[in-house]
Amino acid sequence: ITNIGPAHLEFFGSLDGVYRAKTELWKYIEKSGSGVFVNMDDPFLRKKIPHVPEVVEYGLTHAKDVRGELVGMDSSGHPRFRVDGLEIQLSVPGMHNVHNALAAVAVGRKFGVSDEQIKRALENFQSADKRMQIIEAGGIKIINDCYNSNSASAKRALETLSQMETDGRKIAILGDMFELGKLSEQEHFGVGDYCAELGNIEYLLAVGEKSQFMKKGASPKMKKRALHFSEKKSLAKYLLKLLAPGDLVLIKGSRGMAMEEITKFIVENFKG
Repeated sequence: ITNIGPAHLEFFGSLDGVYRAKTELWKYIEKSGSGVFVNMDDPFLRKKIPHVPEVVEYGLTHAKDVRGELVGMDSSGHPRFRVDGLEIQLSVPGMHNVHNALAAVAVGRKFGVSDEQIKRALENFQSADKRMQIIEAGGIKIINDCYNSNSASAKRALETLSQMETDGRKIAILGDMFELGKLSEQEHFGVGDYCAELGNIEYLLAVGEKSQFMKKGASPKMKKRALHFSEKKSLAKYLLKLLAPGDLVLIKGSRGMAMEEITKFIVENFKG
């Protein structure tokens, strides 16, 4: 279990519900006598560690076994971190991926993988399709992160967009986030507000029924630079007028929104 986030809230009701569901695995592990790897930077996971023969802690602040240290980030958003003198430059964007990498370091070391092999594997790892995937078309750089979305992952993606360097504008294209139940409007509003708070994202283009609340969250600060589209066809038409070489564009939404259609549209219409 790498983290507890606001996914599937429609079914679990709250973060506590997500926590209870995910940690059912821990109950089984306690009975079987196995070991666990725990992200100690996650407050939910940290508060109740299972009673098992071996616990390997990893993280950036609270871990006692595998503790990483952030070194920096390059212009493409690839983070660099250090753990026990081992310095690793990831080839995937996003500071949040450091925790994923630390989990890999912890597991690799436990099972006898050398630091040299761990470093080589992590530095050569490339993003899977639609997961923080970098695509370029006609001078426009796309962060294609449209496999799925919830409010936590959307905020991490927005952070990455904010931190990356570009000669043009930073544009977030966000679709509806599904399975949020009664918290849907609140979570969408919060993502829009967070986008505006980052301060250097020029446009928020929200598409879908619930994403209108993203626009509402962003509008007090972003004004007319936060727009809502009821469907992707009208969004695509607007993009033809808006996008220009040098722009950095994040595309993200829940799986059911099929936001890769927007990625494909940009590639086909701006490939030069």
